[in-house]
Amino acid sequence: MVHIRDKPGLFREVLRVLRPGGTFVASDWLKGENADRSPELASFQKLAHLSFRFATAAESAAAMRAAGFRHVVTRDRNRWYADLSRYEVEKIEGPLKARILEVVDQEVYSQWLEIRRALADSVAVGALRPTHLRGFKP
Repeated sequence: MVHIRDKPGLFREVLRVLRPGGTFVASDWLKGENADRSPELASFQKLAHLSFRFATAAESAAAMRAAGFRHVVTRDRNRWYADLSRYEVEKIEGPLKARILEVVDQEVYSQWLEIRRALADSVAVGALRPTHLRGFKP
């Protein structure tokens, strides 16, 4: 969903096709309150050549409610993913390095590792926040 430019439009369309009483459940990369000032997030986006359409959890919940969803809940998964992304970087730098280098060259490995580090840094400072979304159609 992070690539969708018109999230309010997406939420309206999901609500339109969802059965009455149905539940919409999704995951999205949301931004923390500090995202616009985060050099870590700017570095990640530049390295990964990504232009995401970020919103905060509050903005996402408000857009879902405005679309007509009820009982909207957001669940921030930042702490879990911060630990997981650091663990992934440690594995890529350590025990998985030789296996990775069997299928890619050093340059690809180095670039990929740099992107993974930047992602982990963005999550660690709270600029990038993986979040679960849930809402119900009346």
